[in-house]
Amino acid sequence: MTRSDNTPLVGGSRVQDPGGEIPAVGKYGAPIEVDRTVTATGLTGLAGRQHPVGYHFAGRRVTVRLDRGLLELIDDGVLLRSLPNPLTLAEAARIRDARPAGPPPMPAAEPMRVERRVSCRGAVVVARQRIHVGMVHAGRTVTVEAADHTFRVYADEELLAEVARTTTKPIARFKVRKPEPARRRPVSSADHLDTSVSERVTPRGSSPRWPGE
Repeated sequence: MTRSDNTPLVGGSRVQDPGGEIPAVGKYGAPIEVDRTVTATGLTGLAGRQHPVGYHFAGRRVTVRLDRGLLELIDDGVLLRSLPNPLTLAEAARIRDARPAGPPPMPAAEPMRVERRVSCRGAVVVARQRIHVGMVHAGRTVTVEAADHTFRVYADEELLAEVARTTTKPIARFKVRKPEPARRRPVSSADHLDTSVSERVTPRGSSPRWPGE
């Protein structure tokens, strides 16, 4: 029996690197981790592909931890973000510079906070979940506190709404968008006609004067 015959099976096929050697870590699906620098566009390279982790981490050196179906971003032992693991066991076994994972990360001391502007219908949207705040707050900039199971909406530290978190989508935007400047309406020929007519209107009691008089 050769060495390749002893290679563990994953998904019905044997896991090997391009050189035919059994990977040192991740071959049995055990948690692994690797250090990566997030690109300027919020991507990190794993197993020969670029995966989105969040543009707000751009340029930051983080530890990527893979534990079954979970991908975790860690900085100094503190969990920054959790995402679905996009890699198969075979792909995880081919990650360059990977090592056996250490202890699970500690959760962040405070929940994530993002900014939103209340729409004219009195709602904000976070991670594609619509949260009704009230039309009385339309146009107001609020802070949304994103916990594991709830969203809390604050304005000047006043709690406006608290709802259950039903979305599993990641939060992609953290700052409120700047309002677009009002666009000037182009002057039409009808506007010129109205102006010329208005110039001919005379006060009551006086006789009109026409061109050529």
